[in-house]
Amino acid sequence: SPSSKTWTVTDTGTAHHLKCVADGSMGISITWHKNGIALSALAHIIQWETQKNGLTFESTLQFQSLTRQDEGSYVCTATNQMGVMVSSNAATVIILGPPVITEGPQDITTNLHNSSFRLPCTAHGPPDISNITWNYALFANNGLLVHRGEITGSPSNPYLLELPSVDMVITDNVTQYDISCSATNDLGTVTSNIATIYLRRVPTSPVISHVIPGKNMAEIWWLVDFSDVQVCVVKVLEDGGVLVASNQVSAPTNAIIVRNLNPSEQYTALVKCHNYIGFSKWSEPYSFTPVTSLVSPQNVSLTFSPNQTTVSWRKTLHIVKGNLTGYRLEVYDVRNSNKKSYEFSSQTLSAILTGLTTHMEYGVRVCGLSGSQKGPFSRLLTFHVPEFISPNGAFVVITIVIVILILTIVAAFCYCFKRKSAKQRENMVSYDQVSGGGTLKTLNDYYTPMSNNGSMSVTAQLEDMVRDVLIENNRVELDVVLGEGEFGFVYKAQLSAGDKDAYAGEVHGNVAVKSIKMNGYAFSEVESFIKEGLRMKDLDHPNVMRLIGISFTEEDEDRHNLVTPLVLLPYMPNGDLRSYLFTLRTSGLSKKMTVHKLLLFALDVAKGMQYLAERSFIHRDLAARNCMLDGDYNVVVSDFGLSRKVYSESYYRQTHISKMPVKWMAIESLVDNVFTTKSDVWAFGVTVWEILSMSQTPYPGVANHEVHQLLRNGTRLSKPPHCPAKIWYRAVFPCWTVQVHERPSFDDI
Repeated sequence: SPSSKTWTVTDTGTAHHLKCVADGSMGISITWHKNGIALSALAHIIQWETQKNGLTFESTLQFQSLTRQDEGSYVCTATNQMGVMVSSNAATVIILGPPVITEGPQDITTNLHNSSFRLPCTAHGPPDISNITWNYALFANNGLLVHRGEITGSPSNPYLLELPSVDMVITDNVTQYDISCSATNDLGTVTSNIATIYLRRVPTSPVISHVIPGKNMAEIWWLVDFSDVQVCVVKVLEDGGVLVASNQVSAPTNAIIVRNLNPSEQYTALVKCHNYIGFSKWSEPYSFTPVTSLVSPQNVSLTFSPNQTTVSWRKTLHIVKGNLTGYRLEVYDVRNSNKKSYEFSSQTLSAILTGLTTHMEYGVRVCGLSGSQKGPFSRLLTFHVPEFISPNGAFVVITIVIVILILTIVAAFCYCFKRKSAKQRENMVSYDQVSGGGTLKTLNDYYTPMSNNGSMSVTAQLEDMVRDVLIENNRVELDVVLGEGEFGFVYKAQLSAGDKDAYAGEVHGNVAVKSIKMNGYAFSEVESFIKEGLRMKDLDHPNVMRLIGISFTEEDEDRHNLVTPLVLLPYMPNGDLRSYLFTLRTSGLSKKMTVHKLLLFALDVAKGMQYLAERSFIHRDLAARNCMLDGDYNVVVSDFGLSRKVYSESYYRQTHISKMPVKWMAIESLVDNVFTTKSDVWAFGVTVWEILSMSQTPYPGVANHEVHQLLRNGTRLSKPPHCPAKIWYRAVFPCWTVQVHERPSFDDI
């Protein structure tokens, strides 16, 4: 009889066989049975013919290779010519090897919080299974990998009964798992197929980001994840739980104005959102009071002295409903998003900051307080603390300045002398008379010279410049201040309907209005401000700021007939990209922003710059702060204060000194003041870095005067941790190549 055998499945180099021997005087045939079933020849089993050696007959069952299927009970049967049949004892064959998974996970679609979730991983030996491990990968709805992990299971309960990392699934908008299981015994590990788990999920609870109170109304803003949200419901309760408003808002809108509020009441706002599966939970309650109608403090400014920085602001001139009880000042360390808050009385209009590090970037903003309620903050004002020179150093600097001044005067004297000599030589040559009455026409279509005799008023000259885009001032009603810069204000305004303005057409409703601070400004500076607006006149692209029109305030005799030009632009309810990302990062909501969404922001910027480059526009000030977000969170390239349109040349050489964005400038622009579309590409790379780093400051701790040497040494911004390497090294990093012609174009990007 064949004896019992224990074989190891990995031992394939040795012939494995069972032998059956029978004795008899007559001819004998031998057959084999496995588990009671007659064996036919298989590809890996050779049943040898019965061989005779005297009265002994034997048959060998040869296994060329072993598999788990060869386990079982083997019996040989000897039959002689008389039909007498004798069977052997059974030989049990045991195959030792790595586990066999008999049931693994399969693709399914399930809800995120499904209590009946069961994913099998059934495996067996021998040897016995010692460990079950589940491996999983999370993918967001944009297909990008979010996270990989593993869970240790139990051989006694080989089912995954709940989805792992649910918090991360909610935070990062995960809609797909890839899951496999691995079974381990003493002889190895075997992994199942990969199953895809498709998630049906309701939105997470929205987060009310801020509420802008107004006169008997409030504007409520919220953030929600991207789980195919269809509609959101906003509920406003009076103090005491009385429902005063319940409104439904269709996606992608994430703001609503609630009216008819009592200015003396405290209110609570809640939001929940719905997709094709169901409603999210209600947001955390957000309390507010429309009593104060506070506006942000104006003219926030900074002054620096050794070891301290002074922040000053001006008390608002708007009427305050209720009591202005004080101010809150917030100071941000942009490197790590740390925030410190200080509160002051209503009579305090300045604060002294100490302990700030030189060359590091900080941000400050101020809001008014009315009891426990706070009004809107002023626009975030970022700054670097300058390094002050010691008295000995100051003496050296003054000496250098005096020497440079003397050399400049000498050079100017030589230049004037040479020009005078050349003029004398020119007078010896005759020229033809200039036709047309001696009036030379400028090549700049936007320039109207002032008459020497003052016959044309300032207002008439300005209106003549913008006659094609002029909007009657009675159509423009200024509202709240959205922001303030060094040279002007930006207002939210209402543009009433009208059909007299051919350029603006039937545009009406909310608009943004840029104005210039007129005090102390010359006509040429007002003219430059208007030219900036006119540069947008012929621009028409969804990712580029367009001009609605230009208007003027009413003339005021007390201001000597000066009027304020108003440049009307589309209203961007979500502000500028830098402030939006900065707010998300500093408020702990950055996990709401996927890498895919950030890259879409960058793509919008690239599309806008591609359009400008095709029209020979050089922006010269591309940065996240100059990119706006419309109501659907599309990026719109804006702020053309430094832009230039080039015609016969492909570059622009700056010939005058002005404030320039050093950390966004290409190396050739820093050295030779040369600007091209390819220098805009350099700035685009820095802008993408800002976006992917959630509005961090490039080259932190590096002073402006150190940037050029840093770039010459080959230093560049590092890849943000979550940026895909393929995008970084193909589309971003090449933007900073020293050789201009080797940088990608906006078409390439």
